[in-house]
Amino acid sequence: MRLIYHSGLPAQRLEFSPLRQRPMDSMMQDRLTLDGEKFLKPFLQYLSCACLLAVSLAAQAGAEESCAYVSRVNQVDGWPDVGSREALSRRITPGGVVNCSFFPDQEEKLNVLVRQEQGQYHGIGYRIFYTDGSGIIQGDADSPLDGSGNKEHWKLRCRKHPKDRPGECVLHKGDLFIHRFTDGSFMVDVGTAKKPGSELLVRIDDEAAFTADAQAGFNAEQTRRMLAQMATGERLTTRYQDAEKSMKSDRTISLFAYPQASAIVERVADDLFTDRRITAEQVREVIAATDRAADRRDTDAIGAYLGKAFMKYVDVPGAALPVTARVDREQYLDMIRKGWVELEDYSYQRKDVVVHVAPDGASAESNSTIVETITRDGQKMVSKVREYARYRIEGGRPVIVRLETQTLVGDTTPE
Repeated sequence: MRLIYHSGLPAQRLEFSPLRQRPMDSMMQDRLTLDGEKFLKPFLQYLSCACLLAVSLAAQAGAEESCAYVSRVNQVDGWPDVGSREALSRRITPGGVVNCSFFPDQEEKLNVLVRQEQGQYHGIGYRIFYTDGSGIIQGDADSPLDGSGNKEHWKLRCRKHPKDRPGECVLHKGDLFIHRFTDGSFMVDVGTAKKPGSELLVRIDDEAAFTADAQAGFNAEQTRRMLAQMATGERLTTRYQDAEKSMKSDRTISLFAYPQASAIVERVADDLFTDRRITAEQVREVIAATDRAADRRDTDAIGAYLGKAFMKYVDVPGAALPVTARVDREQYLDMIRKGWVELEDYSYQRKDVVVHVAPDGASAESNSTIVETITRDGQKMVSKVREYARYRIEGGRPVIVRLETQTLVGDTTPE
């Protein structure tokens, strides 16, 4: 896939991959002279008039379109903005509100956008981070989620690829820990540092207590019965003996909203642990399919391989300040449609394709060299660009989520 026109100038690009060079220093902004502003304004006005782009002269990436609110309190001025790698691909509830915050990555010198969804699930408040599915779920009728960290709320912590053990989501309240593993199995645990040889105890309401050795833990049948009783119970009592204490620790928690909390855990786990690993073969199939669509000048066919949150970074020409502006999926497809209408002829050749798949298979990247031949108003132009693309699985199929092209210096020439 390509952008129809290229500026012929190198551009500042946002850092996103080890395959590419690091971003320019924030001092680049100081190069914006009055002459540079005059040079950039016509290009920016063209994009703006075409309803393609709204971007500041500093070319800072804006907030994600899905963010209802964006906090920049913690960001570092001058660092590029990038999105975080997200483990969740869909909302918890259709009415959930997504709020976003930028946090600095000190190692990479990037401002990373972190998204969290807050809403109501059957009348129960929740707040879940898209990065890993962790969050908090209302656990007390009189204590809404107000950011105070109420100890009566359910806490959710998820790990997709923990070291040397299967992925899991852990629902925690008081001394109770409910582990939900990738295969759908569960484990109920009590306390943390337990004394070897001591006894664990769990009692729901006035039912008979479940007991187990602290090292062996509760068996599968006990776990199944406990979870069934919790679904209709009102309170749960735990007992265990801390390894550093001689006395046993008894604690009773409310089971308020446990059914809703467990349902949210299932929604998160289903999204988090569904196998969405992408392969190099899938990436090459996407490249081939979009190339065929470009040959046919079929914009809709190209759009079928762009993710919902797709972003394209466009080289903004300027002698004083090479920068990159960002356009979303619909804006990019509109640019292609309008570009093809104005062209008399367009052809290209792709070569030097390199595909890199992340170790966890969550994403992949490709880079390749594209030689384009464009004829417009009787003038033929030949340009050579380097294309960088990022891919993920979305809706069960591979799509492109990010695309950058950089014109190689000296390779755009008229014929």
